[in-house]
Amino acid sequence: MTESYNKAFKNTNFRELLYGLFNILLGVYGLVGVFNDIYVITIFIKIVGVCFIISGFIRLLAGLFKKNYDFQGIFYCHADDIGLYGNSTNNGFMILAWVNYLLLLWANIVDVPSAAIPMAVAVVFSLWTAYGALYRRSRCIIACDDKVIFSKWNNHQVIQFSDIKSYTDSKSFGGYKALDQSGATLFRWSKFWGEGKRFCDYLDSHNINYR
Repeated sequence: MTESYNKAFKNTNFRELLYGLFNILLGVYGLVGVFNDIYVITIFIKIVGVCFIISGFIRLLAGLFKKNYDFQGIFYCHADDIGLYGNSTNNGFMILAWVNYLLLLWANIVDVPSAAIPMAVAVVFSLWTAYGALYRRSRCIIACDDKVIFSKWNNHQVIQFSDIKSYTDSKSFGGYKALDQSGATLFRWSKFWGEGKRFCDYLDSHNINYR
């Protein structure tokens, strides 16, 4: 687990840097080029270009971000290739965004409703995958002896294990939340993390039960 943790959080992710640069170049290409004589479709292309540039910078940030601590314990993080934001899922959605953007650029679409479909797909999945890359690189839970450390970016919330009395669904977060004696939320984690369910199993094994 420590090796995968170091790979995911403590080192520069050059794959994300390459994806980010490629998205920025594609976005600039779409902004400066003239690909369609229909004004509305040209606007669609420019919108996607801006979104690709934004997603590119987000992915650069994800690639460069490193966590600056060295806690010892069991790590329950977003695994590289598991869950909604796992690498395989993210890469598949990113390819889908690229294909639809290139279709918009090069297919000489003349029907505005037909152009709206690849525009929407390219916008949604370029931004979705950029957020997924950043999300995957920025959140982690570490179980250390008598405490749990919830890390978001480089902010580390330390919770004593004895303060966690139960956990339950967090519908607004799409996962779970740990509760104290009064029912107040201590921290949340996503069911879409690769290790999210395993952390539930860890809590169950320590008699901290789902309610």
